[in-house]
Amino acid sequence: MKRIFAIFILLSVILSSTACSLFTPWESGKLRDTFFDEAYLAERGITDMPLPRLNGSYLDADEGILYLNLTREEYEDYAKAITAYLSEKEEIKVSGYHCENGIFGLLIFPLPQYKFAPLDDEYIDYTSDSHLFIYSDKSVELGYAEVELTDEKYISLKWNPTELDFSDASYTAVLEFPDTMLSLYLPCYHGHSYLSDTYPVPGTDKTVTIDFCSNCGDKEQSEYIGSGDVTQYKIKVVAGAEYVIDCYEHSYSGLLRELKTHVIMDADIRVTINGTEIPKTHYDSDYWGYSFIMPQSDIEITIEVIGGI
Repeated sequence: MKRIFAIFILLSVILSSTACSLFTPWESGKLRDTFFDEAYLAERGITDMPLPRLNGSYLDADEGILYLNLTREEYEDYAKAITAYLSEKEEIKVSGYHCENGIFGLLIFPLPQYKFAPLDDEYIDYTSDSHLFIYSDKSVELGYAEVELTDEKYISLKWNPTELDFSDASYTAVLEFPDTMLSLYLPCYHGHSYLSDTYPVPGTDKTVTIDFCSNCGDKEQSEYIGSGDVTQYKIKVVAGAEYVIDCYEHSYSGLLRELKTHVIMDADIRVTINGTEIPKTHYDSDYWGYSFIMPQSDIEITIEVIGGI
C-alpha cells in the first residue's frame, strides 16, 4: 500500500511539473523590445552593431536568441545593414557570408563544413530566408583557395514567421550568434585578383607573362617553353659567384626561377644569362632577386658589379 501511495505521489509531481511547463507562456522570462547587452556584444567585438526594429521583439538572454517582429522588407534591409557594418568596420580584418557547404572527415563520420565567400553586396541574395555571416579581427595569411580563419565569430539571421501555441506572442525573424563551427573562407569565390609580370627567356627573344593571384596563389602562364620536356638543364654561375646567395643548380624548361644576390652598397649588379640581361625583380635589405623563365637549354650566368666608387 505504501509503495502504491509513493508511486501516486511521484506521478502527481511529474504531471504537475509537465502541466506547468505546458501552460507557462512562451514569452515568460524573455525581455521585450530589448537588444543584446553591451557585455554580450563586447565578447563578439561588435558593440556598435546596427540595431533592427525592436518593437514587438523578445530577447531570450539565457539562450542568446532575439525573436524579431520585422516586415519582410525590414528583414532584408537588416541583412544589408549587417553586411555594410562588417565590411566597413576597421577592426574586422576578414568577413564573409555563407555560400556553400562541404563535408569534413571520414565518410563513416562526416561532419558538415560551412564555406564563406567575401562580403560583396553584388553577390549576396538578400531575398534568402537565411543569412549566416562570419568575421574575424585577425588577419589571415592568404595564398590558398580555402583559408581557415582565426578566432572567427558568426551572426545568423533567419526569416521564420511563427505563431505560437498557448500564447498570443509571435515573431517573424530570429537573430543569434552561433558557436564556432567547421568553416573555411574562400578569398577568390567571386574571382581572382591577378597581378601580371613578364619574364625573359634567356638566350632567346621570347618572354613569358605570368598572372599571379595575390589572394589564393592561383597562377596562369601565357606560354610554357619546352612543354613536356623532362630533361633537367644545368645552371652554372661562371662569373661573380661570390655575390650569389641562392641559385638553382638544375631546372626543367619553362619554370620560373629566381637568382638571389647580396645587396651591394653604392653600386649595382648586372646579371646576364646566355647573353640576355635579366632585370632586377626583387630588392630589399635582405637580397636582390633576378627572375627568368628557364629555357630549353643549359644556362651560364655572369654577375658583375657596376657603378659605385
